[in-house]
Formats: sequence, structure tokens, C-alpha cells
Amino acid sequence: MVLSGAGISAESGIATYRDPETGLWSKVDPYALASGYAWKRNPYKVWARELWQHHVMAKAQPNLGHLAVPSGRATVRWKSSPRTSSFCRCG
Repeated sequence: MVLSGAGISAESGIATYRDPETGLWSKVDPYALASGYAWKRNPYKVWARELWQHHVMAKAQPNLGHLAVPSGRATVRWKSSPRTSSFCRCG
């Protein structure tokens, strides 16, 4: 098992959440877009943000940090998850 923060994906062009200048929450209140309150108030806005983040991650490529994770498997598939700002190993 490997645990990593969002920072591992920054090199792949995926913004972290808390960076004071470029983080996803630097210009937006997370409670306004990523909370039960936000979902109740405006589910379309929450889905739009999730879809945008999914498209950002779908374009990204694994970086050396991601590639260092596999442990000897011949075939490794990567997919991005819109709920985390990193790639996960599948299969």
C-alpha cells in the first residue's frame, strides 16, 4: 500500500488543494463547492466542478513519482479519479 498526498500529482499539472497561490481552494471556499451544504444548495455547480476536475486529470500523464509506485508487475493500468487529485493503480 502506498499513501500519498495530492502533491505527487502537481508535477503532472494537477493543482493541489491547499497551495496558497495555485491551489484549488485558493480562490474558492471548499464548502461552497465540495460539501453536503453545497450539494443541497446547488448540485449542478458541484457536478460541474467535479466534471471539470475529471477532464483536467484525464489529460494528465503519470510522472516519475507515480511510476515509482508499481512493484514489479508487467502490466499496470492507470486511471484518474475525480475524487482524488492523483492517479490510482488498477488491476
